[in-house]
Amino acid sequence: MSANVLPIEHGFEYEVKLAVSIPLAWAQLLKEASKHHYDYKCREIGECGVINGLYNTAYDGKWPSTSSVSFRDLDITAKVAEQLHYHTDNHLLVLAIRAWLQDTMKAIAKQHEVCMKLPGSAEAA
Repeated sequence: MSANVLPIEHGFEYEVKLAVSIPLAWAQLLKEASKHHYDYKCREIGECGVINGLYNTAYDGKWPSTSSVSFRDLDITAKVAEQLHYHTDNHLLVLAIRAWLQDTMKAIAKQHEVCMKLPGSAEAA
């Protein structure tokens, strides 16, 4: 490789994160499902990852603190949520969590599209 070759910059990329708080019942169910998941990454996020963060900032009646989540964080959380029905008979709770995950992932993806149109971004270049 020649010493006079310079790196090429193609523009900025953005990782959108959303500050969220979920109800304590949701966080407890996700943490329980994570603990028993077949995939080690899904078990890991309940111990020291996104689900643990959501659990630590969950609220139960008073104003909560928040955890920032990315599309990738919610994508793996959705994988855990596929197993929720094994840990509760409350089908409405399971549906609420899954619907929130899908809606929130769509909102993050939409915001990412907006950011990628900003001057200097990879898509705007």
